[in-house]
Amino acid sequence: MESAVEPLPWYSGKATCGEGLTEAFWQIFDQNRRLKADVTYCDLNGEPWRAEEWEYAYLRSGKYHGEPLDIRHPAFCWGDVGAATAPLLAGMAAYDLFKGYNAKESALVWTASGLQPWRSGCMITR
Repeated sequence: MESAVEPLPWYSGKATCGEGLTEAFWQIFDQNRRLKADVTYCDLNGEPWRAEEWEYAYLRSGKYHGEPLDIRHPAFCWGDVGAATAPLLAGMAAYDLFKGYNAKESALVWTASGLQPWRSGCMITR
């Protein structure tokens, strides 16, 4: 797992540029240069700041993501799961990679704290 600090989190009152999430991604992709993220699991839950950070981080790291983009965010169905987000996403990614019905080889899992500047992620591979 890799983590980084977002220098301009949503509560700073300034526009974010997704620098913390991007840094976490670069750390992950530096360790996994051979792989692209076939699928991405994240905590997009309808809050605009999360989408904005993801947008910047994805644009900066797009070559490391599979095409077409396959993104999964359980908040769409379950709502915001709070502190359970990271283990839930990792569990879903691992299950889909090893027991699922698709032929994905790798999953990028990322989360962003709403009240702290931490942004974290990891790559799970088959």
